[in-house]
Amino acid sequence: MNQDSPSYALTAQSLGGQKQGPVLMTSKSSLSSAAQAELKRTLKRGATVYLVGGTDILSSAVSSKVSSLGFTPKRLAGTSRYSTSVAVAKAVSGSPDYVFLATGTDYHSALASSAAAGSLGYGGKGTVVLNDGNTLTSSVKSYLNSLDPDETMVIPVGASAKYALTHTKFSHWPTTWTYYPISGTGHDGTSVALARFWWSAPPQVGLASSDSWRGGVSASAGMLWYGPLLWSDDTTLPETDATYLRQQAAGVGAVVAFGGSTSISSSELTTAGSAISAGSSLVTYHPYYNGLDAQQKSALSSPLGGDANGTATPARVTAAAPQPDLDSVRTTHK
Repeated sequence: MNQDSPSYALTAQSLGGQKQGPVLMTSKSSLSSAAQAELKRTLKRGATVYLVGGTDILSSAVSSKVSSLGFTPKRLAGTSRYSTSVAVAKAVSGSPDYVFLATGTDYHSALASSAAAGSLGYGGKGTVVLNDGNTLTSSVKSYLNSLDPDETMVIPVGASAKYALTHTKFSHWPTTWTYYPISGTGHDGTSVALARFWWSAPPQVGLASSDSWRGGVSASAGMLWYGPLLWSDDTTLPETDATYLRQQAAGVGAVVAFGGSTSISSSELTTAGSAISAGSSLVTYHPYYNGLDAQQKSALSSPLGGDANGTATPARVTAAAPQPDLDSVRTTHK
């Protein structure tokens, strides 16, 4: 995806989860050396590499470079971010079990939704499409209209998504239909509400700064299969997040902060560590830079386990199977 276009970076995570592949950013005009190295590290020759957006978002030079590396480029594009979200959704599944609807004019709800949809993993049938403020574009309306709301659970995330969904007439839908709205106060509140709805006992929780869409993209992709993405402030962990962590402490084995200390401060990690443990002595901090474990380790992020010799080690974390609490938000539209 284009590293300078948040509008086209909102839904690819759902595809990454379904295809079990990484989500990478690069410039519009060329495939970065870092992206090239990661493609070669993670994929077999001949594997499909999806390009999200038209040539005005990722140029033909990017596609050509992907080909020259021995991979098969496949472009998923429409005439806008909205029709592109439909193209991505169709690549995930032609018959989705869940469709998340989130605003395309802000990245917070869409990225949290993409982490949720992608957590269904290989063969998963969760997609994300975008509303345009309080309305649906013709492409998104047509996509939703092609689905049966009795078979596909439609989940609007955020107030504008709910409004757009419930104020659109779908000619192929029954007069009365069910949907599953998710909302909260602020970006952090909505992300926590989504986490409560989608995961019953996540083994990990990801934190990203509300002010960084790139950090959010990385967090949304990094948390696939493991747990929710929560939005936080730059300096202070919101009480909504802290409360959620305390309530999930029995199952959460790690809190993962995406970005440096200017994105998620050390005090936020201290608060997060205290929330998921019985004391700071039971928590360890593991900094990673450029995807590698740093040599120096200090104080906070995941509860400690132990090896056969009693030496403290990071708690082992497994993937989280979503268990959506449908009954808690089930709503009938007449």
